[in-house]
Amino acid sequence: MSLVKTNVLKRKLGLPWQKIEGQALILDAENHEAHELNEVASIIWSHLDGKTQLAAIMDKIAEEFEVEAEELSYDVLTVAQNFVELELAECI
Repeated sequence: MSLVKTNVLKRKLGLPWQKIEGQALILDAENHEAHELNEVASIIWSHLDGKTQLAAIMDKIAEEFEVEAEELSYDVLTVAQNFVELELAECI
């Protein structure tokens, strides 16, 4: 399934994570993996609350980095898709 801007994702329950100096570290004990996210992926991850559309996350990132949300669209959707494929998040 390809994600679109109106999709809402939520983080998988039970995944411990912490933000350190702007970057998130996610521990996936079930798969024996750790995921270190860059600053933008960390912002996306922190907003996967099961309520916020991906478009709103794009707007927040665009405002923070002073770029147009449309410029971020492909990257945000790709990162979100990766979270789903890695079973770190799910589309609701």
